Amino acid sequence: MNIVFTTSPNTSLAIPIQLLFWGFVAVYVIHIFEESVLGENFVDKVRKNFFPVYDWT
Repeated sequence: MNIVFTTSPNTSLAIPIQLLFWGFVAVYVIHIFEESVLGENFVDKVRKNFFPVYDWT
């Protein structure tokens, strides 16, 4: 089974659905690894470095 992207009548790109699935798994594993290595969460890092007055509560 493929996911087909068509940009024009003569051009299309077929990506196997298994490749998309394993791509999502790889990105998720990288995300978990990155979150565990950083020691602080993403929102705190953005608040500290870019937007100090951010408060979602």
